[in-house]
Amino acid sequence: MVPLMDTFRKFYLQLAYHLNTDMYLPLGFLSTENPKLPTEATRQFKSEILCFDTIFANKLSEIKQITEPKYIGEYYAKAYLEQTKGNYQEAVDLYEQGIKKIDKAVLCGAPFYDFAYVAALMQLNTKKASTKLTSLSKNKTIKQNSFMHEATSLLLRIATGIDFGVIAEQEKGTRPSVFESINILHLLTLKHYELRPIKDSELDLVSQTMANKNLTHLHAILAPEFPEIAKQAQCEEVNEMPYPLLPHFAKVPLWERTLESLLTPSSESKATGKSIKTSRIVYTVDNYFQISPRVQLLNKNGGWSKGRAISLVKFIEGVDGMSALDKQVANCIEMD
Repeated sequence: MVPLMDTFRKFYLQLAYHLNTDMYLPLGFLSTENPKLPTEATRQFKSEILCFDTIFANKLSEIKQITEPKYIGEYYAKAYLEQTKGNYQEAVDLYEQGIKKIDKAVLCGAPFYDFAYVAALMQLNTKKASTKLTSLSKNKTIKQNSFMHEATSLLLRIATGIDFGVIAEQEKGTRPSVFESINILHLLTLKHYELRPIKDSELDLVSQTMANKNLTHLHAILAPEFPEIAKQAQCEEVNEMPYPLLPHFAKVPLWERTLESLLTPSSESKATGKSIKTSRIVYTVDNYFQISPRVQLLNKNGGWSKGRAISLVKFIEGVDGMSALDKQVANCIEMD
């Protein structure tokens, strides 16, 4: 792709790929009808708009008519179609073919497709996909353009195994994006992985999206996570995606994270300078009801290691990480 085309596309995508159809359709019209634009740019913009509208209007079957993708939007549309059918390897291959057509790009260049691409890598769940997710999570461009990648960055943190309690702490200070599409995807992720309760103002945005008849495919994505809103918006008849957009492999129950947060030092305790435990004692029970103490160490992500077994002799003598309760337990042990 020539640099001029690349510049046009980046400018257009930053504005036009907003879920407010009243915004991106006029922008698309101005782009495609502007006689000063190169003919090839006009054709590409028309293709981008058509593919994007086809997806959100829930007319995915029409994408099958694109036999040989030519423009970037066509690669992404075909990729997303394969993704909805559970063909994750095919989807990832098509996304990456489209990405290669953008100079020095690491993601698709549009919030929805960026998000879908990362979700496809997560669903693929191979060593190569895991390596790619790790690479994306460390990419400086993604971190610097947080206003465009907020939802995708959140998904990358989940995909790379960062502790949910740590992510929940980070999300407390997150501000809404200027793009409704990014906010919707962000809320979808928060709800799907139960990272925090959704605020009333955020639920209003979901309701507005559900009420938009031009976004029926989003209804299918959002309905399983927000069933009450879907019912109020009369979206309950929308067919759910047979292969959900977000994977469940990283989902951790809220009660489990709450329990973990009680045992993990918070960012607040770090800021106030209070002493932070870097080790703790846990107890395992085998099939014969034998109880054994283990020492767990705090890792850099705020989670705990699997734990190292310690002998009862050392436990009685005392080891680092023991609480007052652990010491009481040790005092009760009688060696034969």
